[in-house]
Amino acid sequence: ERENQKLSALFSGRTVSDFVDTRPMLLLVNYRFSTMLAVFLCLFGLCGVFVIERESDMVMLLKTSRRGGAETNAAKFTAALGFCLVVCLLFFLEDFLLLLSVSRLFENLHRPIYALEQMKYSPLSISCGSYLLFSAGIRTVGVLGCGCWFLLISSLCKNTYLSFVFGGCLTLLGSLAEPLSRSHLLLKWINPIELLDTAKLYSQSRYLSFFGL
Repeated sequence: ERENQKLSALFSGRTVSDFVDTRPMLLLVNYRFSTMLAVFLCLFGLCGVFVIERESDMVMLLKTSRRGGAETNAAKFTAALGFCLVVCLLFFLEDFLLLLSVSRLFENLHRPIYALEQMKYSPLSISCGSYLLFSAGIRTVGVLGCGCWFLLISSLCKNTYLSFVFGGCLTLLGSLAEPLSRSHLLLKWINPIELLDTAKLYSQSRYLSFFGL
């Protein structure tokens, strides 16, 4: 009964005052290719971050250096996350600007996200423009999570090739386990691949809460 009350309060008062062509917005909402490209670019960029020390026999030298231990690792970790953020920013901004230049996407930015057919049962009541920013943030968190995967694998492997192979396999397993993540709490917390498809994640009333949205 409490859940029914929440749903009633969530969906009450929803109206769509005008009708425009929503196909460009639906295309952008469902577009996932650039997100996966960002993940694989991060895999290429991060698989050798830590393993390169063992390949070049720098491990002992770094251990004897004043700033060759925790400070070096912290700097590498920060630079790696910065790399992931820049990659996501470039890919997501390119998607938006490209679609904006070839379609009438601007007309949809002020409309509520539930005006889209696919998102009519979404728990979100924000505008399409706000949803695009929100979606980009969620997907960026997912890419950062994948980046942490790759960094962990890089710190455990003996060469870059193995690090790349294991990182790719883990990404594939995460994609295959994505449907299970919606029903298993543990997988939801350790599998960032689920965050890469926000349209599927937020198209129904049961969703992953993120900063209260």
